[in-house]
Amino acid sequence: MPSLFEIVRYIHVLAGFLFLLGHGAAVFVAFQLKKESDSRRMKAMLDVSAASWPTMMLSLLALLLAGIGLGLMDMSFWSRGWIWTSLVILIAISV
Repeated sequence: MPSLFEIVRYIHVLAGFLFLLGHGAAVFVAFQLKKESDSRRMKAMLDVSAASWPTMMLSLLALLLAGIGLGLMDMSFWSRGWIWTSLVILIAISV
């Protein structure tokens, strides 16, 4: 039986993959949009990009909450530099 720590770590990794998936769809649309001239296809592409936004944001929230939860479960995480570095990077790219 996996421990709670292992389950939350799995959720953290899964949320990371879902974030990359949702973000990748939006980035792909952004690059393809430059090449498109048909307004109907452009609208369809923007609809795909908008549809990926909730997945991206919810997975980012799950990624953040699971990461903080992991840090709180194992208090030695906070004494390591990588968790602070990851939080600073997340805040820097989010602002």
